Amino acid sequence: MSHLIDLIESAKVLVKEKHLPGQHNQDDHGNWADGGESGMLGPRGSKAEAQKIRHLLDLLEKEKGFSIDVVGWKPPVSGSMVSIYPDREKQIVDLGKSSFEEQQDLIGDYVADNSDLLELPDHYLGGWLEKGVVFLDVSVNIASQEKAMKLGIEHNQYAIFDVKSCTVIKTGYEGAREE
Repeated sequence: MSHLIDLIESAKVLVKEKHLPGQHNQDDHGNWADGGESGMLGPRGSKAEAQKIRHLLDLLEKEKGFSIDVVGWKPPVSGSMVSIYPDREKQIVDLGKSSFEEQQDLIGDYVADNSDLLELPDHYLGGWLEKGVVFLDVSVNIASQEKAMKLGIEHNQYAIFDVKSCTVIKTGYEGAREE
């Protein structure tokens, strides 16, 4: 988690120092002028989108998961993460065997398909690695761990994630997948 926070802080400094007209790559602003489709991770297929997805893949490899606000590109700093949209969960088997372009398409498509939820306040793109399967979901940041647990059980979730302690807390949901 600290790796992600350090990266975000570095990016803020870089943007302040380099965001002057003519001093940076204008492709990072999107491709609205040429009619391209712009997404929450940046224009589809752009360098900006590729950098963000590469960072998410690095977090999956090193940290085994992530939660990120794709609108402000910030991780949560407190509370508990829980998915209340089980129908929006996506499982990707053997993502590591795919080319980066295929990985970029899979994650970019997931974000685009779920942008209606991801643009809402306190909604985050969640991803984690479990037994070789990458799970993507739309998670909500809830201040109260007790409320997050109740929501997790109500929405048939295996666990919630406590942001401060970086721990997975099982909900006890009886239909949860086996470990």
